[in-house]
Amino acid sequence: MVRRWFKKKPEKCNREDVRFFLLLCNGCDPDTDTDISLRVGASPFTLCRTLLSLESFGRDIIEPLLLGRLPAFSPFSTEQQATLKLGFKRHFGISAASPELADRLSCMRVAVKSDRFLRAVEGSSIAVSGSWLREKLADIPAAPTATLVGAVESISAGHVAGYAFSKADINKRLTIEIFVNGEFVGTTRTETQRRDIQEVFGGDGLSGFRLDFDLPQHLASQDSLKVHAFDYDSKVAICKGQTLHNFSVRHEHYLSRLLGELAAIRANPEAGTDSILSCLDRIEQQLPKIKQFAALPIEDYSLHARLFRPSTQPQLNQPAPVALEVDPAEIQAPVDADILVFSGPDEELADHAVEHIKAAALAAPEAVIFFADHDIRTPAGDVENPTFKAAFDYDLLLACPGYAGAYAIKRDAFEKLGGFTLEAGTAMHQDLWLRTYEAYGAQGFSHVDMVLWHQTPGRSAPSITDSQGVLEHHFRRLNIPALASPHQDRWGGDAAGLMQINWPKAEPTPKLAVIIPTRDAYDLTRNCVESLHATLAFPDQTEIIVVDNGSTDDALLQWLDRADAAGEITVIRSDMAFNWSALNNLAARQTDAEYLLFLNNDTEATDAGWDAVLRGQLAREGVGTVGARLFFEDGTIQFSGYVFEPDRIAVKKNYGESPRSGGYLHLSQLTHECSALIGAFLACRRATFDQLGGFDEALGVAFNDIEFTIRTSSLGLRNLYCPEINFYHYESKTRGYDAMDPEKKMREQKERALLLEKHGEKLARDLHYPRAFISCEPTYTLLAPPKE
Repeated sequence: MVRRWFKKKPEKCNREDVRFFLLLCNGCDPDTDTDISLRVGASPFTLCRTLLSLESFGRDIIEPLLLGRLPAFSPFSTEQQATLKLGFKRHFGISAASPELADRLSCMRVAVKSDRFLRAVEGSSIAVSGSWLREKLADIPAAPTATLVGAVESISAGHVAGYAFSKADINKRLTIEIFVNGEFVGTTRTETQRRDIQEVFGGDGLSGFRLDFDLPQHLASQDSLKVHAFDYDSKVAICKGQTLHNFSVRHEHYLSRLLGELAAIRANPEAGTDSILSCLDRIEQQLPKIKQFAALPIEDYSLHARLFRPSTQPQLNQPAPVALEVDPAEIQAPVDADILVFSGPDEELADHAVEHIKAAALAAPEAVIFFADHDIRTPAGDVENPTFKAAFDYDLLLACPGYAGAYAIKRDAFEKLGGFTLEAGTAMHQDLWLRTYEAYGAQGFSHVDMVLWHQTPGRSAPSITDSQGVLEHHFRRLNIPALASPHQDRWGGDAAGLMQINWPKAEPTPKLAVIIPTRDAYDLTRNCVESLHATLAFPDQTEIIVVDNGSTDDALLQWLDRADAAGEITVIRSDMAFNWSALNNLAARQTDAEYLLFLNNDTEATDAGWDAVLRGQLAREGVGTVGARLFFEDGTIQFSGYVFEPDRIAVKKNYGESPRSGGYLHLSQLTHECSALIGAFLACRRATFDQLGGFDEALGVAFNDIEFTIRTSSLGLRNLYCPEINFYHYESKTRGYDAMDPEKKMREQKERALLLEKHGEKLARDLHYPRAFISCEPTYTLLAPPKE
């Protein structure tokens, strides 16, 4: 007997019934068990009608059909098909074969055969009739093939961005049609490099797209926008419709309204008090709307600065020091103040900057220099080109004469250090900071996470000659035979005004062990080792250790035996289950080398003498680990340092960028401190390795490098990214990508949980990445709302 929905005592849905309707109407299983339990007991008709009324059904199914396009392909698993088959029989009296239940659109074709389902459509809030839906689905000759993969990821400042590709031809360029709230806004091509997508799916990685467009004014005020993207040729959606926050477009709309209100007040100074207060009330009501969605791209910095000026005076809960704004060029005699806030004729302070400096002095009593972020203010009053900093970085101070700027200093420290020196010339601030570092160390500096200085366009930078002289005096005072020279990068790019330091190695030359685990991968491993032999400056003081982890490739095994017998490498064999940490720990225990370099077998050295640079860095006091600049085969950057991001653990800086661009503030070209480094090239002193007890073998595959460098930082040592060392990294060609293997993905999740348990608090904030940016890829692109 067929069960019916309209009996006097309507039946109630059990858990399987609820799951059936969620699969049919939502196209997927529920996110949580609560989504099922809350709906148990509802009548089938009410539940179906309710789910059809949800925005998601209209956005994913109805709107593409209204646009004359096809919804995205959403396949069902075999187990889901079994649930659908039983549900159709139980609730609609329809016997459906498995091919009819392979995907969501096919299921819709089955459902519209039932008058009961059509009555649920008519009873929902869908703006179409059941007969219209049936006719539209009947017009589709066949279900779309499961070849398109993609996503719409952002809409902001008049552009839509995402990625798309066809699994049938992953390197084919697609033409993408974009609709916003049902209105066609343009077409674009998949031509942007997306390394993250390439890692998972392969291909050439040119799957990203971006469309710049003028959003219709009537859409600009919307809190969110519905975006659909379709492949031009097949008319199939690349993904489900996306409802995205309107971000900066929305900000601009509200901001223009506020500025209009303010202009009205200024234009009518004779207006009465009541009129002005009423206008101000309307402005105040708009402020929460502006701050609701705060993230803005760096291109919209001017708007961001107007929305989030540090105009609120900080609360000082104890007696504050006396701070005085002074021109550094005009300090002639002792100044009656506790803190000197330097502000020359080509810069000005932001609102309440002095009070924020006082607050910083109270929060960090051991510091003597308080430095903040700064930007450029044009004659028209606009702001641009922000310089956002993070925790004090000694290596950036050496490389960038302009790093020493936008700051205040305690008067007694300034006098103790002897003030500015005439010999420093235009590099007077860099010279003062270096002498401060000599006297107080890194703890003598405190960063204020705000733009407190505005500089003028064309402000003259310190001369490279003056900076070189300041650095030479600094190294002489420290009795370090380091050499400073104008920055040069063999990979190109503009590095004018930047410095490069050649650090001396220890004497006698320390022995370096290069440890390379491998399993098979003959061509990769041999290429890696041969590139090392071809580029070493000190081959006699370098031991290359290959850890053979159960290889079966005869070509590799024979080559290992020959190279070992010839003294070209040392071979250590272990048949343990692959555990990167354990294999490296094993090799480290079997060498007496003073320096250790853990290197992937899918790397290739590019620069002669890289080991001399590495030895110079490892000889420095306070350096814990050293990492290299790693490149993809096409010469774009694969790694230039990690940034902590708790959900993903870490993201890669400058990922996929050209080395010629230098990235934000030329950071990809400059040695600087990072919170974590990658194990594909990770060097340290043996003393550091032994003190830490080696790598954590509970993290056998993932995150072991990050965990090691976190513990290195806990010793008070620095993790340095060093772009003077360059390697190609043919990433994961041996082991493969975890995201493409269910077993590897499960292991990765387990090791992720372990790392978060051990170091979750430290992962919550990266001290060496500006708080002004959101920790995401691409890095240094999305501005974060200011922290309280």
